[in-house]
Amino acid sequence: MTNKDNINEDDYVYDSLCMLTTVIFMVSVLFIKKKQKKMFKLIDEAVVSVSDFTIMINNIPKFENEDTIKDFIENSIPGV
Repeated sequence: MTNKDNINEDDYVYDSLCMLTTVIFMVSVLFIKKKQKKMFKLIDEAVVSVSDFTIMINNIPKFENEDTIKDFIENSIPGV
């Protein structure tokens, strides 16, 4: 007889419960992830942060002072 033949009913119950626990855990994680996304979106809409008013500008020419940078941005980006 091999080891496979010696597996009793308790081992099948244990394995089944482990599988069921894993599936429940995975479904719970997906459910919590969905709820978290909704919560983060609500918080982001309710709270004003610095990133709401921050822009990043790349490859602008070199300027002599801050006023020329400000004029460049105001003339290059509509609505500023």
